[in-house]
Amino acid sequence: MGREMSLADGFAARYASRPNVRLLLIAGAFLVIFAASWPIVLSFDLWVFKDRASFLNLDYLLDEHFELGVDAGYSYGLLPVLVQHLVFAVFGRGYWPMIGCTVGALLLGAVFWARLVGHLPDAKVGLVAVLALAPILLWVNPNFPYSLVLLSILFALLFVLERRLDLAMAVSVLGWLSVPSLPLVLTALLFLLIVVQWWLDGERSAAVLARQLGPGVVTFVVAAALLAVVFGARSLLATVLPIRGAAMYKSVHYGLPQILVFLHPGGERPTYCLSNRAGWWIASTLAIFAFSAWAAWRSLRERSLEPRRTVILLCGLLHAFFVFVAYGPSTQHVIYDPLLALGVLLGLCFVPLGAHGRSLLAVFLGLAVLGDWAQVRETETAWRQTAPWQAITCCPRPGPTSCAASAGTRKPPAPTRRRQPWQGPALSAAS
Repeated sequence: MGREMSLADGFAARYASRPNVRLLLIAGAFLVIFAASWPIVLSFDLWVFKDRASFLNLDYLLDEHFELGVDAGYSYGLLPVLVQHLVFAVFGRGYWPMIGCTVGALLLGAVFWARLVGHLPDAKVGLVAVLALAPILLWVNPNFPYSLVLLSILFALLFVLERRLDLAMAVSVLGWLSVPSLPLVLTALLFLLIVVQWWLDGERSAAVLARQLGPGVVTFVVAAALLAVVFGARSLLATVLPIRGAAMYKSVHYGLPQILVFLHPGGERPTYCLSNRAGWWIASTLAIFAFSAWAAWRSLRERSLEPRRTVILLCGLLHAFFVFVAYGPSTQHVIYDPLLALGVLLGLCFVPLGAHGRSLLAVFLGLAVLGDWAQVRETETAWRQTAPWQAITCCPRPGPTSCAASAGTRKPPAPTRRRQPWQGPALSAAS
């Protein structure tokens, strides 16, 4: 038995250490979850009444010569609008090209997690952890701007891990121009880190600092100029800062109270957290704050920016900003749960926890698996109640401010008390 286990471990370790195999396994897991969630992917509610429909309609508003953020209410960035416009120019307007973009974002996410596993001390354990976390790492029906936001944050942190602060800032800027929220905070933090690293290195010449800041500054200037030419300078100025979004959040009373709705909705049993993602989120939030405090203390004591500690600290700071400053509707955590998972996973791998490290990792993954149970039940219900191949049929030209759709169901779906986290927040991009 011992020899058989040794051979199995050796087989797993050998394949986990191969980048292409890691990518294939992670991408395969993501695609299986995506396919299993097909009724949610084609959600009538999301594609007709929520952000997905609003974002599709932006292309019609542009045809009518509306200026986004000026003539039409819009609180996201202009970069995803440009990407969507180019996609529609090639493949035609509709939800299918955007679902294709979702699959593309899914595969890029798999690339990130496969590369991350290669940076962990035990690739086999890291691969198992990522596969166990897959339902949390994947938002099956994302709002397209936030797909770009999450990818920009994750790859920026990957570049920090690989000691490329210059490229990290350039990638973060693209997220800022997608949604001026957490990527804007990350860009500011990366700017600060570049200056601190320049100061610590001792070679304090303006040329060295310019080389580090150059990629980010050039990326922002070129992208902003392109967006200004395509959409107009007034639209760029109206969307480059989160002023409109912050005002909307304040008007609808988003913020900390919505976290309480997510963590324990009214009428639920005390054990609710164990069968939903809330339990994992609470434990992970406490863990990332503890790991971030350790990373900050070690960095200050050693007067150095060691990449792994820096990424843990950045994850903690971004999560704190999201929770205490930028939290929106109760389900918005689903957007940034992968960022929380990243920080905790790195902390469990690199913070000196002694003999307790593996046990804490098992608890972390166990809570994640338990939290997925509600998603499994909801997906199974969606399959029973909906004919997914008839879920949405959009008209070729629904008009500038509405999206016509029809739904085919075997029987009327049962009413639900709340939106589920993996369906994402219900916000309107355009009005």
